Amino acid sequence: AERNRNWTMMQERAQKLLTHIPTAQPATGARSRSSDKESDSDIEVLRRAQRALTRATTEQQNLLLYDRFLQAAATGAHDAAVLAYGELSEDSVYRELNANRYQEMRLRFVASHSAQARTLARRSCREAAPHVDAVLAVWPAAASDPAVRALATRCGSQPLAPDAATAAPGTTPPALHAAR
Repeated sequence: AERNRNWTMMQERAQKLLTHIPTAQPATGARSRSSDKESDSDIEVLRRAQRALTRATTEQQNLLLYDRFLQAAATGAHDAAVLAYGELSEDSVYRELNANRYQEMRLRFVASHSAQARTLARRSCREAAPHVDAVLAVWPAAASDPAVRALATRCGSQPLAPDAATAAPGTTPPALHAAR
């Protein structure tokens, strides 16, 4: 069920296991080795079923977020796409699907907010700072870009993490350089 991303089926199967396997009770008196092994086996099956149920429930929620991401990406709404993708749990199977599309949306997001920050900084740093913060939140490696660093310093944006600029050398979005 997981391979096919059929989360409802996975939930049903896990629920069935959880309700049909008796929970292990501490034994009173003498126990045989075979009953100990059966009890241990039942406990392991229960643990696996609980993990499967949790995973299926989480992935159903992630599917809704992934659908929002796809809809936003299809309409070119990079802000909404980046936000929806960012809400996916770190271990979700949906993070791997369309990862290239997310990178495209992220580049557009960074280019757009960088341009807005530069434009607004001419008038008011208070208006520009949220855009710089958004860029750094979505792409921390952008902190190594001199233009972003200058804007962040000048406009009192969120402090840059000490290792943010060196975390991923060479990964500064090309859109930042093109829009200078």
